[in-house]
Amino acid sequence: TDEENTKRLEEIKKKIEESETEHQRRGAELTQELERQREEAKKQSGEEKNKLLEKAREEGGRILEAAKTRAEKVNQEIEKEVQDRSVDLALKIVVKALSKTMKGALHEGLVEELLHEVEGMEMGHVPDETREVEIIQSHSLSPDRKKKIKEILEKKLGREVELKETFKQDMVGGLSLNLGSLVLDGSLENVLKDVARELKKQQ
Repeated sequence: TDEENTKRLEEIKKKIEESETEHQRRGAELTQELERQREEAKKQSGEEKNKLLEKAREEGGRILEAAKTRAEKVNQEIEKEVQDRSVDLALKIVVKALSKTMKGALHEGLVEELLHEVEGMEMGHVPDETREVEIIQSHSLSPDRKKKIKEILEKKLGREVELKETFKQDMVGGLSLNLGSLVLDGSLENVLKDVARELKKQQ
C-alpha cells in the first residue's frame, strides 16, 4: 500500500542519512588520523634530522680536534728541532771559538754553579735506597772536586753515597748528577736549552 511504501521509503531514507552521517564521521576520523600520522612523520623526520646534524657536528668536532692535536704536535716537533739545531750550533761555536783555557774556565764555572744549586735544593724526595750517584762528564774530575761533590751530597741526603763516573765525550762543559730518578743536569748543552726556552717565552 501507499502507506507501507511511504514508511519503507522513510526507513530507507533514514538509513541513507545514517549511512552518510557514519561515512562523514569515519571520513573525519580518517582525516584526523592521517593528519596525526603526517605530523608524527614530520616530528620523526625532524628528530632524525636533528640526530644526523648532531652526529655530524660531533664528527666534525672530533675531526677538528684531531687536526688541531696533529698541528700542535707538528709545531712542537718543529720547535724542538729548531731548538736542538740552535743548541747544537751554539755548542759548535763554543768549541771553535774558545781556547782550551777558556773552555776549562767555562767548565769549572758550570760545575760550581751546579754545586751551588745542589746546596740550596731540598732532597727529601730522593729514595733512601739511593746510595750511588752517577756523575756524567766529559773528562775526569780532580780528587778535590770529587771530594767536594761527595761531601755536599752526603750532607744534603744525610747518608753516605758512592760516586760513579761516566764519560760522555761530546759533552762540552759542565756535568750531570744522577740520583736515581732525580737528574741534575748542569751541562752546557742543558744551560743553552734553558736559555732557548726562556727566549721562546719572551717572544
